[in-house]
Amino acid sequence: MSENRTGDLTRAQYYDRIRSQIEHEDELINLRVVWQLLAQSFFFSTYASLLNVEQPKSVLFHQEQEVLFWLVPVAALFAGLLTAVSIFTSLANIAHLRHLFEDYAKDEAAKDQSAKLFPPIQGVLFSTL
Repeated sequence: MSENRTGDLTRAQYYDRIRSQIEHEDELINLRVVWQLLAQSFFFSTYASLLNVEQPKSVLFHQEQEVLFWLVPVAALFAGLLTAVSIFTSLANIAHLRHLFEDYAKDEAAKDQSAKLFPPIQGVLFSTL
């Protein structure tokens, strides 16, 4: 990619850079969902194992079982909340990137036609449906 003599990017180059950042955020969301599914399956199996224990071998194990009986669901809830926050943050970042490109495209549309045939930066425009 070549830049203008002023160092500014063409509309097509800016499109590519914003699009790659959006794709990166989308991949992060996918990874976080997979990690969340794996973590929740671990928490669920741990909780099911705790429920299936009939009698602990000693009093010490009984106390530990009681602590884990409450600690595992709290940890699972905390992990779910942290994952949800990180996913919503990524979605907000994607929306910000989309607005950055839309603002840039409005300003540069008359001067630079290098990306006029490119698809929308993210998804289908609702006005074209």
